[in-house]
Amino acid sequence: MSYEKKPADEDIVEFLKHIDYSARPAEIARETGLSKPYVTRRCKIMAEAGILIREEGGYVIGHDIPGLESPVILTADREYLLSIVREIAPDRVSEVRGKPVDDLRKFIKDELATNTYPLPNRKVSYAAV
Repeated sequence: MSYEKKPADEDIVEFLKHIDYSARPAEIARETGLSKPYVTRRCKIMAEAGILIREEGGYVIGHDIPGLESPVILTADREYLLSIVREIAPDRVSEVRGKPVDDLRKFIKDELATNTYPLPNRKVSYAAV
């Protein structure tokens, strides 16, 4: 199945670029003014095409972090997020060590990432932890 981009896809991606958590289709629909069934369908299609990643019942996009192979998916795995900080900004680990996952993601997105963009066509899978 080939991916056929629709105008709404840009609205969905733009919304996801400006948040630091996994957004559910209902929230994306509310924020973009699109219908929930349409957003659900488009997110599923974009996930199948490798543009979005499904995580925690919602969708995320990748982040460009200098020094790491991009795009980087900011998962809910706290140890993985801390390893990003240790590798890219070891002098700032003490700053984030006690932060909850959502704050840790926000720190990486705001302080370490230089860009947020859709993933290229590649498969990513998550194992239950």
